[in-house]
Amino acid sequence: MTSDGAPTKTVVVVADLIDEAGSSIPMDRRRDLEGTPRVVLDQFLDAIRRAGYAAVHYSSPAQLAENASRHRDHVVWSIYGGAASKSRMALVPAICEAYGLPFIGPDAYGRIICQDKEVSKLLARDAGLQVGQHFVVRDHAQIERLTTLPWPAVVKPIMEGSSIGIGRFSIVRTDADARAVAAELFDVFKQPILIEEFISGREVCYCFIENQDATNAMSFVELVFPDAPEHFLTHVYDATEKSLEQSAREYRAIHWDHQSDDSNAIHTLLSWLRPLGYGRVDGRLRDGRFVFLEITPDAFVGEDGAFVSGFKQNGWSFEQVIKAVLASVPAIRRDQSSSG
Repeated sequence: MTSDGAPTKTVVVVADLIDEAGSSIPMDRRRDLEGTPRVVLDQFLDAIRRAGYAAVHYSSPAQLAENASRHRDHVVWSIYGGAASKSRMALVPAICEAYGLPFIGPDAYGRIICQDKEVSKLLARDAGLQVGQHFVVRDHAQIERLTTLPWPAVVKPIMEGSSIGIGRFSIVRTDADARAVAAELFDVFKQPILIEEFISGREVCYCFIENQDATNAMSFVELVFPDAPEHFLTHVYDATEKSLEQSAREYRAIHWDHQSDDSNAIHTLLSWLRPLGYGRVDGRLRDGRFVFLEITPDAFVGEDGAFVSGFKQNGWSFEQVIKAVLASVPAIRRDQSSSG
């Protein structure tokens, strides 16, 4: 174990690359958007090395499994996105648990809980957070009976991240439009479809890194399009917007009342799901209150993304963020690895 809490000086990164050669598939229909751009992966690996660690890269869970015996004393950091499998985000932690490898982030169960937008919303509500009205349609018969939500509403796949399946069409204002979008997404993504109340408000992220003493390093940031400061009063953050050049958007630190009901509720939610390692809780600020949208462990680690930008707003360097995340590996996983 190193002096800063990480198991050893080698980090095994599992990351698949996004197809940057271009595609005829519309951005909101692409399934590879949770992959990592090559330039971001190179920056990430370089930051790990500058922080004093060796770095090994595998592009798939299968490669990790094939080489597991080499890494019993190393730490696995997954930013793997996968493709169509509903269980794709749980594959790396499941392999780590099976082979006794210490790893960053939630276990397989926790990763699926976070990925399932319906279940995570139920937990967020139980923790005391505000959650918009929503329901899930699981077959075409339910879609045809769709009449109950206040409009406008947002229609999106239940198990996707990185705005996969979300476009300008996602905000609907009539029963007929909701049924049409839900039916198309159901056929394309082969999974239940979430229909939720559109929350008009500021787009915000609670970014966290877990410490061994059960506290969180945190930042609270707002996503802003400087050329359209009121954009999120009428829009969702869709797949096309996420693909824009970083210069088109800004992440701004905003005040967070650490004693507020919303802050306490977020801490409760995270405590129920520990260990998560690091990630974001995404939401909207509406009338001064945080409205939960989703929770994203294993958040995007690009230097200019929401998660890293949040801590840079607090004066951290990219390398400091990397080292803090590496120190979040739960002690129980280090112990299991050394005794396995």
